[in-house]
Amino acid sequence: MPGALARWRKPVVLPTWGAWLLSGAAALALLLAYNQGQRLNRMQEQLALQSGAIHEQSIEARTLSHEALALARDSAAKVSLSEARINEYTLQRSRIEQMAFELSRSRDETMLNDIEASLRLALQQAQLTGLADPLIAALRNASQRVERADAPRLSAIQRAIERDLQRLTHTAMTDTAGLLGRIDKLLAQLELLPLANGLPPLPMAEQPVLAQAPVVATPVASPPATAPTVEIGPTSAPRQPVAPAATAAPADANPAPSPAATQTGAPSPWWHGMRAGLGELVRVQRIDAPEAALLNREQTFFLRENIRLQLMNARMGLLARQSEAVRADLAAVQTLLQKYYDTNAPRTRQALRTLRQLQDHLQAVQSPAITETLVAIQAAHQSLPAPGAASASKGKR
Repeated sequence: MPGALARWRKPVVLPTWGAWLLSGAAALALLLAYNQGQRLNRMQEQLALQSGAIHEQSIEARTLSHEALALARDSAAKVSLSEARINEYTLQRSRIEQMAFELSRSRDETMLNDIEASLRLALQQAQLTGLADPLIAALRNASQRVERADAPRLSAIQRAIERDLQRLTHTAMTDTAGLLGRIDKLLAQLELLPLANGLPPLPMAEQPVLAQAPVVATPVASPPATAPTVEIGPTSAPRQPVAPAATAAPADANPAPSPAATQTGAPSPWWHGMRAGLGELVRVQRIDAPEAALLNREQTFFLRENIRLQLMNARMGLLARQSEAVRADLAAVQTLLQKYYDTNAPRTRQALRTLRQLQDHLQAVQSPAITETLVAIQAAHQSLPAPGAASASKGKR
C-alpha cells in the first residue's frame, strides 16, 4: 500500500508541447471570454439605448394620445355645435320657405280678389248701361294680369276668360234707344187705337179726375173752371184744359140751320146727327171677348190709362235693364190690346206687331255674363293650399 501511494504521489511530468497547448487553450479561453464580455457590454448598451428610445417613444405616444383625445373632444364639441347650427339653419330655412310660400299665396290671392272685384264692377256697369265694352275691357285687363303672373294653376282662369271674351264679342246687345223710341211711339198712338166695341175716346171734359191739385184762395177773381190735366209720364204730352164752351150741350154745338141753307136744299146738321145716331143703334161686329162689348166710356178711359201705365213701366224697366219685367209688361199690354181692341184695324195690328218685335228682341238678347270666369276664380281660390299644409309636407320629407 505504501508503495502504491508513493507511486501515485509521484508528479506527472507533462511534455513541453502539452504545456504550450494548455497555455494556448487558456489564452483562447480568455480571449473568448473577453470577446463575450465585450459583446455583452455592447448588447447592454444597445438595450439601454433601445429602452431609452422606447421610453421616449412611449412618452411621445402618450403625449400624442393626450393631444388626440383633446382634439377628439374639441371635434366632438365642434360637431355638436355644427349640428346645433345646422338645426338652427334648417329651422330658419323652413321659416323662410313658409314665409315665401305665404307671401306667394297672399300675392296670388290678392290678385284673384282684385280681378274678381274689377270683373263684378264691370259686370254691374254692363248690366246698367247695356253695353259690353266695360266688361270686355275688364276681361282683357284680367287676362294680361294672369299672363304676367305666369302661374300654372291660373291657366283655367285664362281659358275661361278667353271663352267669355269670345262669347261677349259675338253676343248682340240691347238697342236701348231704338226700343225706347218704339215704346214712345206706342204711347203716342194709344189714343188712336180703336176699341172692339167701337166707342170713341172719352172727351176731356168727361174724363174722371185722377189727381186734383190743391186750391189756394186768392182775392183775385178765379178764371172759369176747366177740366183737370192728367200727366202719366215724361213722354205723354200734357192734355190741354177744355174751355167751358166745349162742354156745352149738344144742341149748342149744332147751330140752327140758316135760312140760306134751307132755301138751297142742303142737308141740315140735325139730319146728320139723326143719321149718325141711327147708325150707332144697330152695328154688326164680331167680338171674341164678351166683356169688351160691355165697356162704357169711363171704363175705356181707365183701360187706356192702364195700358199707358204698363207701357211706362216697361219703359222704366228697360232703362233699369230689367228685361224680364219689360217682357212681362209688354205681354200684358199685348193681351189687353188683343182682348179689348179691334184687331182688324191697321193701327192695332201695327201696335201688336211692334209689341211682338219688342218681346222677341228682348228674348233674343242676353244680358252680358261672365259665369265661367267667376267660377274659375272661385275654383282657384279653393285650390290655393293652406299655409300649414306646405310646412307639414316638408316636415314629413
